[in-house]
Amino acid sequence: VLQLTTICLSQILRRDMKNVAVVGCTVTLSPGDGIKQITTEASLKVKVNGNGVYFGSIDVDVSGYSDSTITVPGSGSGTITIKPSAKKMKVEGDYVILEGDSGDAMIDGKAQQGQTQVDVQSKVTAKIEVAGQVKVKAN
Repeated sequence: VLQLTTICLSQILRRDMKNVAVVGCTVTLSPGDGIKQITTEASLKVKVNGNGVYFGSIDVDVSGYSDSTITVPGSGSGTITIKPSAKKMKVEGDYVILEGDSGDAMIDGKAQQGQTQVDVQSKVTAKIEVAGQVKVKAN
């Protein structure tokens, strides 16, 4: 197992470099909130601080979601795909996921209209808010 623990100091100091996302990273949803779980496996070969690096597209399963469109609490669910923005660093042949990478999808849910619940969709963004490590950066 290759441990990525150091990279060139001159690259770390570049302003366009972002932390590489690993298992344990923090995903946020907007405009609302719900339960989110990354279902794509991270690399088993490349790790930072013992946590696998995410690469290629990753899927975030969303459940229990609510926002101003999906007004029946916790009724929203779906999957959002986050694609990598890295242009230079690859792991296992695919670009790595970076802090700040995001994806959008339409999430299905319910809204209350009078006494009736109706099916609705809401455009939701999933974003890697915190990469889960600060040692390895890329762009």
